[in-house]
Amino acid sequence: MAVDETPVAVPAQPSPVAAMIKLIVGAYASQATRVIARFGVADVLADGLRPIAEIARRVGAHESALYQVLRVLYDLPVRE
Repeated sequence: MAVDETPVAVPAQPSPVAAMIKLIVGAYASQATRVIARFGVADVLADGLRPIAEIARRVGAHESALYQVLRVLYDLPVRE
């Protein structure tokens, strides 16, 4: 029986820095999602987009902080 000696591509391991960045981004995404859910932002946006000031007022959040959390989520590849 012959041994198949066809080269097999081995996936490259991410560098330690890339692995750490992936963990940090995952933590940011998890916390941002929790904040948005806790404040009920999805309920405010159910009827369409709103200005950040209106969303913050309706959910009782600090406008600048809410903007930063929404930016984190916007930059993730999970939006439609």
